[in-house]
Amino acid sequence: EQILANRGKDDAPTPSLPKPTVHFDFTQSHKDQDGNTAKFLGSARLRKGGLHTKGGFAMTSSLPFEIGEKTLTARVQLDNIRQSGGGVITLQTRSGTDFDSIVFGEQTPGHWMSGSEFFRRTKDVSGPREDLADKEPIHIAATYAADGTVTLYRNGQPYGQPYRTGLRKFAKGSAILAFGIRHGTRPDPKRTLQGNILEASLFTRALPADAVAALAGASNNYVSQEDLLAALNPAQSEQKARLELSIEALEKQIAENQPTAKSQQSNSLQDLAMALFNMKEFIYLR
Repeated sequence: EQILANRGKDDAPTPSLPKPTVHFDFTQSHKDQDGNTAKFLGSARLRKGGLHTKGGFAMTSSLPFEIGEKTLTARVQLDNIRQSGGGVITLQTRSGTDFDSIVFGEQTPGHWMSGSEFFRRTKDVSGPREDLADKEPIHIAATYAADGTVTLYRNGQPYGQPYRTGLRKFAKGSAILAFGIRHGTRPDPKRTLQGNILEASLFTRALPADAVAALAGASNNYVSQEDLLAALNPAQSEQKARLELSIEALEKQIAENQPTAKSQQSNSLQDLAMALFNMKEFIYLR
């Protein structure tokens, strides 16, 4: 509350936005924040307005880390809103067979969705029909939580309804990012997007709604962990460290006292035997 109250003052520190694991600013370069290069395929080219993907797309090399829960975000302007089936940002296996992607107009014309192979993790979120993305850039995002919940956002606001499905995990070195295609490793008119991608990011965590809103520029109410740590005085920092050590010790104690699968099975069999012996039909049956 104190941090938010100070926002807007001349001496207030600049808010810290969530740090992406991979980020491309295509209005500046075809390299990410670490200098890794995106490869262009087909007619994809960098222009003043970003990565133009009509007839082509861009892709990275294999990502050197494991990915479970995640967030995909992009700022994009479409050539037209009559197109269908093109992906903005896609996390896929190197062959392109398995994927999670932010897709435009595939199942329902003019609507955004989270695409996946054979629609295994895809559901209609019932968001509104797109009416602006061909006139100006919009910010689009999808979060994939550990419990399988998928949530879409448009310009920092929830888009449609979240839904729960399975979480697709990608092993270290097995996945790549693609920009401007639903999935695959070769240009395909049925899968490529017609538009300009200004920027795109991958976060290896499911961002909360306020963080997505801050990234989209729709809210100034996001307070990051870095902001909180910077605002603590020495006594509060010391107390925080002690509490974290205590939490770690308690979590370890809980884990050590959890019953094993074998003991749980044994208890279940005992419960079944007890129930049988106490059934009147069992006691009096001749």
